[in-house]
Amino acid sequence: MHCQRKADVLQWDGADVLMWVYIWTCVDDDACGTDTVIAHIFVLCVVFDRFLMFGFTLRIAKCNFLVPELKHGGHIVGCRHVKPNPKKAEKTSSIPEPKTLKELRSFLQQAAWILRRYAPEYADASSTLSSAHRKPNDRRPFRKVWEELNLSKHFERMKKMCEKEMINVSFDPDCTDTQLCFDWSKVAIAGVLVQRGQIVRVWGRSC
Repeated sequence: MHCQRKADVLQWDGADVLMWVYIWTCVDDDACGTDTVIAHIFVLCVVFDRFLMFGFTLRIAKCNFLVPELKHGGHIVGCRHVKPNPKKAEKTSSIPEPKTLKELRSFLQQAAWILRRYAPEYADASSTLSSAHRKPNDRRPFRKVWEELNLSKHFERMKKMCEKEMINVSFDPDCTDTQLCFDWSKVAIAGVLVQRGQIVRVWGRSC
């Protein structure tokens, strides 16, 4: 209810076209990003006016104003870039080898949050681990399947991927050097949007 009411407040009087260009919401956390300080202050003033009008309050201890980058939604958001939170990446890369299917799925979920939008090789790397325990191996002992398929090397590969420095740059609609690359197979499907040789966004999943 709180999140829906907040969305209604920010879109009040038809301002949603302006507001949502600069504001990102993750559950009950909001972030505002602009190209200039003046524009940033203007958007903040508009948001604060609406919060005052509709009775919302801010916890100052949780607020950061006019900073070059900040943590938001598990990522580090900065001027024209987004990158993984290094603490989350470090935590994931230090996870020990799983002993059960539940532990493996937990690792894959954490790794996906870090790698899916940044690493072009994510879909290929995760496909072997995510499909290894499907039929006909779904009823076999976890460790036996793990050792037979030598899944340790794929697990370590994904952990090393989490340690790499990764970044997404902001999309530039005026850039003529733009490439969209995609590929698919029976194993995985993936796509990469690149501008000036830099990754804008990666998408991929195992099949």
